[in-house]
Amino acid sequence: MLDTGRGTLYIIGSFKKNIPEPDFKLFLTSNVSISDFNMGYSMTGSLERGSKQENSFQTTHFAVIKRRDFEKR
Repeated sequence: MLDTGRGTLYIIGSFKKNIPEPDFKLFLTSNVSISDFNMGYSMTGSLERGSKQENSFQTTHFAVIKRRDFEKR
């Protein structure tokens, strides 16, 4: 996990402990758009999964974290 100190967070990890190459990369930022903020999100980002066949990462999911103070109306 790497906190860049600029409102971004990188989490790089593996599902198995004995494999040094990462299986996924999660990128989150607190620099959200007004519309994302109005929907209750405090952080947004993306999840990338690794492909051993192509030896690359591909974005597979959009990631969001909701604010604690947000209530659905």
